[in-house]
Amino acid sequence: MPAHVANRGLVIHSPGQVSLDALPMPSPGPGEVRVRMRYVALCGSDKKLFDGTYKAPHKYPILIGHEWVGVVDALGENCAPGLAVGDLVTGDCSLYCGECYYCTTEGNRNHCLSIQKRGITVDGACAEFMVINRRHLYRCEGGGDVLSYVLTEPMSVSATAIGLRFSRETMKKVRKALVIGAGGIGALALFTLQDYGIRDITIVDLVQEKLDVAASLGVPGVKARVSDLTDLEADSFDLILEASGSGAALKRTVALAAPDGKIVCIGHQGSLEMDFGLVMKKSLTLAASMGSTGGFQDAARIIAGSREAVSRVVTRIVPLAESAAYLKEGKAHPGDLKVVIDLG
Repeated sequence: MPAHVANRGLVIHSPGQVSLDALPMPSPGPGEVRVRMRYVALCGSDKKLFDGTYKAPHKYPILIGHEWVGVVDALGENCAPGLAVGDLVTGDCSLYCGECYYCTTEGNRNHCLSIQKRGITVDGACAEFMVINRRHLYRCEGGGDVLSYVLTEPMSVSATAIGLRFSRETMKKVRKALVIGAGGIGALALFTLQDYGIRDITIVDLVQEKLDVAASLGVPGVKARVSDLTDLEADSFDLILEASGSGAALKRTVALAAPDGKIVCIGHQGSLEMDFGLVMKKSLTLAASMGSTGGFQDAARIIAGSREAVSRVVTRIVPLAESAAYLKEGKAHPGDLKVVIDLG
């Protein structure tokens, strides 16, 4: 890569302080890959980092970005086979070590004992060039719509939540599913449920514009409705995905779940009182999932089969040159599902 090529990145220096900074041009070392970024999607955690309201471990200054897609620009020595310059790639948010108990026993690598989070505890991908360890990269097969693959990480949240906990045989028993929250993760979960063959899916939210996008995705059997869950029939759903982050919504799922139902939380992170007597009476399975590593291959495969539809989840594209101003001015629209930064 010629030395004159610039590298710029979106850096949050402290709460409320963000700028587009000149960065060194990175060089890949052994086992590393340099990626030229194409798109980075913003997440709720990015907004919280900017506002100073993020509660989990994090640091400042931080180069943000953990949902991304880019092109292999250079390979370091000793990279495993399977990648070439020009390949379209995406990668992990949960940066696992590859050596601890959870990394070496087919466990959940999102709980690696040395876990770091890209764009949160270590620098992220919202830069024109980034060097990444080969173990954290995944090829995006099939080419086509590059934009859709920026959603691989949020798509893999639901793919991981279900795939690490339930077999496909178990999922065949799901007659009706409910998705609570029609944000980016909730809307993308519709494609995951479709992949498991579920054809009766209700998705609820309080914002009609988000539901309109969810209904436009073309997933068969989806019913999108404005609801606070009090108008839904009890004992109705064999599978419920809570993706809104609402404690009240998660509490309500116990009543809405059918006997022997499955409740999977991928949103709420606070304390909660729940009617566990009803959990027992219905023989419910309660599961929670934190992180996306483990579902990337499935997510990329699902996207490859529905690229145009998946890309509709992107409701706003911001040029890199305007990205700092976008965060500062707080122009987020309540109807936006996914806002994406275009790195050119």
